[in-house]
Amino acid sequence: MIITCKKEIPLRWVLFAIMPWASFGYTWAVISVAFLFSLKKFVENPAGMTFILSLPLFISIVVGSCVNFMSDRIWTRFGRRKPFIVVSWIGISICLILMPLMPNFWALVGVYILYYLCTDLNTPLEPLKQEIIPPHERGRAAGAMQWCTNLASIVFYFVALGRFDDVRFMAGFPISGEELIYWSASLLLGVMIFLVMLGIKEIDQKSRLRGERLSFRNFFGGLA
Repeated sequence: MIITCKKEIPLRWVLFAIMPWASFGYTWAVISVAFLFSLKKFVENPAGMTFILSLPLFISIVVGSCVNFMSDRIWTRFGRRKPFIVVSWIGISICLILMPLMPNFWALVGVYILYYLCTDLNTPLEPLKQEIIPPHERGRAAGAMQWCTNLASIVFYFVALGRFDDVRFMAGFPISGEELIYWSASLLLGVMIFLVMLGIKEIDQKSRLRGERLSFRNFFGGLA
């Protein structure tokens, strides 16, 4: 069991703490690249494609910041970061399963926007990692995280992406390479969900900010 806010931790805790980032290295590659191929099935205009890809940025400006703000100011019996992360990853996993199955443009865009809404709920992942890894270990953890993230990207580009248009039959049912790419990312996140739920315990830090309400004044005052 990994416990937050320890002054000394074993090396294996560092490795477990960066595993979610490594899994997101693969997921980010799927959404950044494979989604373009999925979108091209319905849209050919580059201007239209870039407009669709820019839509989540307007949502993240508000949602991601608010989620981080609230994660500093709540406490549940499951912790203050984990509830946001688990809900986020469940939503992301479902969206990844649905994306290659969408029959038309509007359905695909709707799932894409929902994916990024769920991703914004995941913003407390970085604070959780920092609360697990003490300051003197963070340099080594950052190096290991970079290595694992790059390895995940290499697997995507050299192994998965080239199979996008392939079709294979499993138990008599056709499964496309597109579906396998998205579903493998969903499966990877599913494993990470269990790691966070069952393998990490947050310690109550008795923050003086706990209970502070989300308001326009508190939000911008806190950021400033």
